[in-house]
Amino acid sequence: GVSYSQVIDCDVPIVWNLISSESNLELFHPFCKNNRVIKWSNENSIDEIEYLNGLTLRRKFSNWIDQVGYDLYINQKGKPSSYVSWRLKSMEPGCNITITIYPYLFNGGNKLLNAFPFYFIIKPLLKTYLRSVVDGMKWHMEKGIPTPKNHFGKHKWFS
Repeated sequence: GVSYSQVIDCDVPIVWNLISSESNLELFHPFCKNNRVIKWSNENSIDEIEYLNGLTLRRKFSNWIDQVGYDLYINQKGKPSSYVSWRLKSMEPGCNITITIYPYLFNGGNKLLNAFPFYFIIKPLLKTYLRSVVDGMKWHMEKGIPTPKNHFGKHKWFS
């Protein structure tokens, strides 16, 4: 998987309150045009993220641990799902958030053939994406207003 972690100067309950609320990506995700809720009830939640470039992905939550994080499957309609894990950990001061993506591209098939594009193209772009999302959350928590679109630069897959 591909991970990114960041310490945010807020306690876990405050960060959890943000990431467990409906349409939360609209507040901090710099590539999110909208985050439409289909059903919101903890690990049975389903929502969609429409990116700035019009791409829409559906998120189906699978493992919801109060004050700790959740796991979800994300995919474009009719395409394979990637697995994503969000985790919070109490730190002094604040909270560490880690997001890990396990891309569907690497979940099957010939590992050797998948390795080259994954390590040299996909992994760096996913890392940049995760950094923007987590930094967007930190920015939002510190400023108290929605993170501006493309605030940390454009992304070739989502902007």
